[in-house]
Formats: sequence, C-alpha cells, structure tokens
Amino acid sequence: MKKYARVIFCALVLFIMISFNGNTLKVNAATQLAKPKNVKAYNPRLNMLYVKWSKVKGADGYYLYYSTEKDSGYKVINVNNVNGVMISGLSDRQKYYFKVKAYTSIGVVSEDSKRVTGKNKVVGIDVSRHNGTIDWDTVKSQIDFAILRVGYGDNYESQDDTQWVRNANECTRLGIPFGVYIYSYATSTAQASSEAYHVLRLVKNYNLTYPIYYDLEDAGTTGTVSASVKGDMAQTFCDIIKGAGYDVGVYANTYWFTSILTDPRFAAWEKWVAQYSNVCTYSGKYRMWQYSSSERIAGIDTAVDVNYRYTGTGMNVNNKPSVDISTQGVYLPAPQNVKKEIKSGTSAVITWDGVAGSTRYIVYRKKSGDKKFARVAVTIGTRFEDNNLESKQKYIYKVCAYTGIAGVEYFGEFSNTVIAKTYISTPDSITASPVTKSSIKLCWNAIKNASAYKVYRRDEVTHKYVKIASCAGTNYVDTDVKSGVIYKYKVIAVRKTESGVIYSKASNVIQGVSGPGKVTNLSAESLTTGSVTLKWDRAVGATGYQIYMSTKKSGGFRLVHTITKDANKYSFGTLTPGKKYYFKVRALRTSGDIVLKSSMTTAAGARVK
Repeated sequence: MKKYARVIFCALVLFIMISFNGNTLKVNAATQLAKPKNVKAYNPRLNMLYVKWSKVKGADGYYLYYSTEKDSGYKVINVNNVNGVMISGLSDRQKYYFKVKAYTSIGVVSEDSKRVTGKNKVVGIDVSRHNGTIDWDTVKSQIDFAILRVGYGDNYESQDDTQWVRNANECTRLGIPFGVYIYSYATSTAQASSEAYHVLRLVKNYNLTYPIYYDLEDAGTTGTVSASVKGDMAQTFCDIIKGAGYDVGVYANTYWFTSILTDPRFAAWEKWVAQYSNVCTYSGKYRMWQYSSSERIAGIDTAVDVNYRYTGTGMNVNNKPSVDISTQGVYLPAPQNVKKEIKSGTSAVITWDGVAGSTRYIVYRKKSGDKKFARVAVTIGTRFEDNNLESKQKYIYKVCAYTGIAGVEYFGEFSNTVIAKTYISTPDSITASPVTKSSIKLCWNAIKNASAYKVYRRDEVTHKYVKIASCAGTNYVDTDVKSGVIYKYKVIAVRKTESGVIYSKASNVIQGVSGPGKVTNLSAESLTTGSVTLKWDRAVGATGYQIYMSTKKSGGFRLVHTITKDANKYSFGTLTPGKKYYFKVRALRTSGDIVLKSSMTTAAGARVK
C-alpha cells in the first residue's frame, strides 16, 4: 500500500508541475535525465535471467522493457528504485531483448539504454566418434552450441577422434558456436603437456567460440595419482592452452570436483560439471552443467550428452527482487505514423496515431547539435503544436505513450524520430548566363515543397540586395542589364502554409554579365622589324577578342585573328616594313552556343619598322 501511495503522490506532483492548455500540458519542470549505462543480462540459474545496470543520478526508479523481437513488441515493468532484477516466466531457449529507462518522481523519463539479450536454457551437446556421423543441418535448430571431442590422450594422430574434422567443418559451415575437449589419460605433467599440444595441433585452423576443456574422469589413470599431481597436470595443460590464446576449462563430474580434484588450483579454471539429474548439487562455481547422457536429438542416431551453459554464476543473486514476465508487463507500443508540419518560421505541429491503453503522451525534443532529448509536453490528444521555436533551425521530435494502472505509472516505447526545419532548403547550383547583350538568365535547383522563389539583385549604389522578381519556376531572365556590368544575385525559396509564409536562407551570391564590355585604351606600336604589338585594357565579362586590320584608317578592316581567352595584348610578326597598319578590337562573351560581341574600338595605327 505504501508503494502505491508513493506512486500516486508522484503522479500528483507531475500534474502540479505542468499547466493545462487545451489538450496539451505544457511542462515547466526539469526535463532531462541520463539513460542507464552498463546494462547486462546473465543466466546465473536455470529458468532465470538476471538483468542489471548502473544507477542514474537523480533517478527515482526504472522501467524494464522486454521483448522476444529486436525492434518491436516490448512490454514494460516498473521495477521501482532497483538496478537489477531476476526474471522468471521465460520460455525455453527463447532469446529475449531488454532495455531500461530511468525516471523521476515528477515524470521525467530518460532515453532507452543500450539493448542487451539473454536466453533461458542455453543448450548444447558434446559429441565424439561414439555418436556416429551426425546430420548437423537437422541438429542446428535444436542446440545453441556444441563441444566436440578432438581426441584422447597423448599427441598421436592415431588418437585423434575420427569424427573431429567432419564435426568441426560442419559446425563452421553452419555457424554453430563450438568448443572442444580432450579425454585425458595423463598421470604426469609430461603427458598433460602432450595432451595440450594434441589439442592445439587440431584446433589451429578453426575459430572456437567456447573454451577448450580438459576432461579429467579416468579412474584407472588420472585417478591413481595424488591430488597435487592432478593439480600439476591441470596447471600444465591450462597454462599451455591459455598461452596459445584460448579460453580453458576443466570437465569432471560432481563427485570428482568434490572429492578427487581437491587441489586449490582447480578454483582458478572454469568448471564444466557432469551430474545426470534434474538439479546440479555441486556447491562451487561452474559455467556448464552436463545434465544428461541419454537425450535423443533428431539428426543423431545415438543417445547424446546435453548441457546447460550459464553466465554470471559467481554473482550473489539470492536476495535480488524478481519479476515474472509471464504475468507482468504492460504493452504500450511506440506511437506510429509520427508526422510534422511547419506552421511558420517559428512553429511546428507534431501528430501521431493513438496507442491503445494510453491515457497521455509525452513529447520529447532536441535541437540539432544537442546530445540529449528534453521533455517538452504532456498531451492528452495526438497532436502537439510547438511554438516560439528559433527560425532557421532543425528540431528533432519523438513521442511515447503513458498510462497508470493500479497506481503504478508506465511509459511506453519511443516512436521513431521526425525532423522539423523552421526554414526550407536553400536554392543551390545557381548559374547566371548571358542571353543577349541586355539580358542574363538565372537558373537553380528546385526545392522540395517550395511554392515560389524570390530573386534579389545587388544595388551598387546602396550596396543592398533588392527584390527584382518573384517566380514559380526555377529560372528567371533579367532584362534590365547593361553590357560590361557585373551583376550580383541571390535567390530565396518560399513556402506558403496555412498560418504564414516560410523563407529559406538566401542562396550563395552568383555573379552575372550579359554582353562583354567595350575594349578601351587600344594602342599599337612597332618595336622590332616587321612586327606590331597591340595592347588594350581587358573588357568586363570578356571570354575572348577579335582583332581587325586595315591599311586604311577609315575602312577596309577585316578579321585577322580571334583570341579565345581573356587577354590584353597580341603581336603580329610578318608585316611589311615601312607600311602603316590600322587595327580595331572588340570583346567576345561565349556561353554555350551564344556568342555576344561588344562594339569596335576606334582604330589605332602604327608604321612598321
């Protein structure tokens, strides 16, 4: 009863900390909380999983989410102010996905932690030649791993397991995780060393997921030496295996681990315990339990050994709180069909589909560049209008459903994010090309959702950009231009909405020139015998020049040379000495197939030396 009273009080505080505005409760409280870290899942006991995480500063409790699907179907359990729970009610060999959120007493909820996985009853088999030729394609779906015998005794090829290579190749082909074991007959450290190298010779071309196990159970050989010699042999074997970069463990039955392998060094190595029962009574730490030697599995013609694999067996979980997921958990899926609409340069509307069982929705937002989402509203309906945003900014939103059951609060999964920009994209790829001597054509890329474009030109007197046109298309021809003048332009995209007009940022400046300017200051001079050098001032917008020549000042000029680049001089070298020549020049501006020409200069003459 005290727990429910506390949660109801927290909900009342949440209501007091928010103000009602239509269907939206605007948030006035602290809005950010770090997400839980170091989330891990273990299976320290049969039919149980343990999920734990680090506590979050400022959190008053945690929500545990679980599902059998990676990206959907999560149910939520309010586990109150604990950072680890034992989980029962699991399906055999089912993979579960878990994530955690922190929350405060005023309704602030963190983002999801990283997702972790756990499986109840991780089942594997251990096999050798005694199991015959195995149909691994059939076996694969029935197990999570396999432990394969590589052989027995000293490092002789005659003592390799005759099914080892095939079994290892099949597990590799099918992606079945596997480890290996060797049956020991050692009575000395020399034999233990030989057995270690026996294993290493056979596994060197394979990738092992599980450890290499030293099988100590032969009473007629290993069982005859003292406890300390057994420890010496195990030390020798395990040191060689670890030195080669492999995980290592020891296999024996419960009696041997309790009464035979009593050297304290055995506590250092992972234990694989055999006890054919419905419970393992070994009191020490162990990672694997061989619980039967008589199971029948499709794809194997003989009875087979089966095992459970554990993680976190060294943890003290005796007094940890527990939840039963077969009876606990509220399903509040993520809101779907989340959409945004830009209402103005400073306002956006977020909408979504309703979630069955939800009584409210929490809206979260972050600005581009922010690391964390902040809670911005609690709304009863499925629409939220966010006003007073910064213009020319990008905002990211997500939504989760909320409900209260029997005085306990539950927050559902977060929706996918949507991005709202308080401006539309800026026109780019702008070009300015001459059409005639008195017109320039501007072109740019279309902007999604733009309804019009505004064209601005710089006034060279005021140095301000002045709007010269509005157009619906993606080009505009400026006919109010003069040849030889550089004009500067910008373009802005426009979007009309129900509540106003949104403008993009101004494009980059583009310069344009219609026809080329007139060539000025033409001079002609003969500096060497038979030559004349022409010089002039470059014309604005010129991409080339035409040179005309005559022996008369007032007529008879003909085109004698075309320069296809911007230049300011040219020399003739084969003229008649003593004769006077006259020259005129005009500028060219080429754009595609269009060639625009300036007027001619006045004639400039020179007598050839």
